[in-house]
Amino acid sequence: MNKPGMLKRNKKVGVSDDTVNAVVKTFSEAENAETVAHENKEIALSAIKLWDKQPRNFKLSMDDVIRGSVLEDDDHFTQKEAELEKIMGLALSFQEIGMMNPPVGFDLAGQCVQLIGGQRRTMAKVFSLFHIKEVIEEIGSTAYEVSIDDKAVSNADHVKERLEQTKIEVKAYKRKPDVITLEKMAMADNTQREDLPITDKLKWAISFAELCEGQGRGYTWQDLADALGLTRSPAFDWKKLLLERSDQWVEKAIGKVLQGKMAIKKAFQIAAANPEKRESKYVELTGSPPEDSSGEVRKISVKTSSSVQALKSLILKNSRTKLKDELANVDWDKPSEVKKAFTVFLEDWEKRYGQADS
Repeated sequence: MNKPGMLKRNKKVGVSDDTVNAVVKTFSEAENAETVAHENKEIALSAIKLWDKQPRNFKLSMDDVIRGSVLEDDDHFTQKEAELEKIMGLALSFQEIGMMNPPVGFDLAGQCVQLIGGQRRTMAKVFSLFHIKEVIEEIGSTAYEVSIDDKAVSNADHVKERLEQTKIEVKAYKRKPDVITLEKMAMADNTQREDLPITDKLKWAISFAELCEGQGRGYTWQDLADALGLTRSPAFDWKKLLLERSDQWVEKAIGKVLQGKMAIKKAFQIAAANPEKRESKYVELTGSPPEDSSGEVRKISVKTSSSVQALKSLILKNSRTKLKDELANVDWDKPSEVKKAFTVFLEDWEKRYGQADS
C-alpha cells in the first residue's frame, strides 16, 4: 500500500508531462523576450490596469468616466470637468471613425495588461460603452450623441459584466520593459498621440534625468528626442537644460517655466550661456533684477562686467523710449557713467510711479 500523499510511479496522475513542458516553454519565452516583442490583441476592458504614474497631469478617474460626471464636492472638480469634456469628444470621435492607434501596455499574469500609454483612449472606450447613443436622423443617416445614462451604471454587477464582455485592442509587450525604457515609451505615446503642456513635459524630463542619474547612467539627446518627439537641435537644448539644472539661474528659470511665467526657449538660452554670464542673461530675459532667498531685490554692484550688463538690461528695458535713446549712448564700461545713468533712470522712474521707499 502506498503511503498517504504518495503516487504510484507507473500511473500518470494530475498534470501531464506535455502540460508541464508547455508551461516551461511559455515562461522561458517570456523571460527571453525582447522589449520590442509585442502583439496587437483584443482584451476585455476589465483586464486593463491603468497606470497611475503617467507623464500627463491627469486627475480624472475611471469611476468618474463610468458615472459620466464629476462629483461636485470633488477636490479637482474644475480640472476633472475639463478632462471629462475631452473624453466625451474622444469617445464620439471613436464612434465615428474608430480608434486609429491602440493603447500600449505590457502583459501581466491572468491575461491582464498594464497600460503605459493610452489611458485617455481607454477611458473614452469605457465612456462610449455606457453614455454614447446611436440615433437615426430624419434623413436616415446615423449619428452619435452623448447621453448620460444613470440606469446603465446604477448596478455594479451590470457594469462589471459589460466591462468583462467588451473588448479593446491593445499593443501589448510580452515582457515588462526596463524602468528607463518604460518612461521613454510612456512619454513618447503621450507626446505623439496627445498634446502635452510644456510644464508636463518639463516635469517628466527632470524626473527622467533623475531616474537615469540614480541608476548611474547618462541620457543622450536621442533619448529625449525619442520620448519628446524632437529633432536633433531642440533635443540638445533640452539635454543642456537638464545637465545645468542645478545652476542657481537655470534652476530659477525652470521654476518660472513651471509657473507659466517664462517660455522654455528663454530657459534654454540661460542654460546655454557661460556660467559667469547666466545671471545677466537671467536679468535680461526676465526684465527684473534677481531676488535673494528672502525674496528681496538684491542690490547690484557695478564692479563686475556681469553686474553692469544686468543693470544695463534693467534700465533699458524699463525706460521710456526717449530716455532709452539717451541712455543707449552711455559708456557702460565706465562705472561712473553707469551710476549716472542709473540716477537719471531712477529720477524718471519716480516721476512716473512715485518715490521709492528708502
